[in-house]
Amino acid sequence: MHECAHVLLHLTDEDEYYDDLEVDDQGDLREKEADDLAGETLVPSERWIHSGARATKSPEAVKRLATSLGVHEAIVAGRVRHEAGNYRLLNQLVGHNEVRRWFPDIDWK
Repeated sequence: MHECAHVLLHLTDEDEYYDDLEVDDQGDLREKEADDLAGETLVPSERWIHSGARATKSPEAVKRLATSLGVHEAIVAGRVRHEAGNYRLLNQLVGHNEVRRWFPDIDWK
């Protein structure tokens, strides 16, 4: 959704936009704009502020909110983890280490 937000917000007929993953984008207004639009699209602030997922960070509350929003539970769990600054929370809902198994030749250390 973040990349779709870049297309909507930053790609024009007159201007090209390249998201360079090799450079630090801290402070780049375009990155914040894309983050904000993606977040608001997937988990609207009004719903997030009043949700049990935000308050309790429990798997059950995350699943309830995700179901009510029509998004995958990993989306809501990712929001919880991001806002808490704790990426160990809710590992069971985000497919922790699932991607790595598809790339057995990479040394992840």
